Amino acid sequence: MEMLYIGIFIATISMVFYGVGDFLQGLGSKKINPITFLFWGQIVAIAFYFALFFIFKPHYIITSYILALAIVAGALIFVATLLFYKGLEIGKSSFMVPIANAAGALAAILGVVLLHEMLLSDQAFGVALTVIGILLMFDVINLKNLSIRKIEVEGFYAISTMALWGVFLLIIGFISKQMGPIMPGLIAYIISMLFTCAYVILRKKSVRLPKGTIRYVLPAWLFGSAGFALYTFATSFAYVSIVAPIALSSSAITVMLSIYVSKEKITQMRILGIAAVIVGIIMISI
Repeated sequence: MEMLYIGIFIATISMVFYGVGDFLQGLGSKKINPITFLFWGQIVAIAFYFALFFIFKPHYIITSYILALAIVAGALIFVATLLFYKGLEIGKSSFMVPIANAAGALAAILGVVLLHEMLLSDQAFGVALTVIGILLMFDVINLKNLSIRKIEVEGFYAISTMALWGVFLLIIGFISKQMGPIMPGLIAYIISMLFTCAYVILRKKSVRLPKGTIRYVLPAWLFGSAGFALYTFATSFAYVSIVAPIALSSSAITVMLSIYVSKEKITQMRILGIAAVIVGIIMISI
């Protein structure tokens, strides 16, 4: 149980870093085109992971099977992040992030179904409540007349991101148990960077940063990379089905920052979602 509590604690810290990172990425995406943000952000992430590698000098074994999974993970994170930025470019962070971060709910379900992870009844209830909270933050139900709100085009970007991220989180969680927390992230980001460079060359895209925008890229990706590193570290101590919903409950942090900093409006549905996430995390932890 002590290992479980360590995993939950690390996942909760990951949630905070992810939430701040997503908020900052939302700000930057309004000023930087998606592929440029992705290109420079991945450079920041790779530098961050190389720093971790040289500081901690992890021991690892790479098999052909693990390498194949890492390549798939890199492709998934490239496509998912590009779609995420395209959605942020035209939509609000308080809408995009909660839907995309339902990836944590998807990863939890896949962890139980595919990895045969077993949860205690209280943990299962907490995971379910956290998943419900993430879904409530979709905010697609109008409480006044119980009708479904129309999902704009950014909603489809968000849903696509959610599906790809969910599979990515499952794969990375599995690899982390085999290789430790540092190498999976480093390999995935390097593979994703190769896909990004191929896209830039083939599509003849410019990746020049607009003047003064490095202040958005650097903190956004440092927070995001730290959140991801903490997520992979947490999966060394607890199931993916526990860690993923907690870490990706970062939507609550992003929504609150969007309200208090960007002055975006919050609905009753999102308030319920944030409350459900908090209670869910407490249930998982007790």
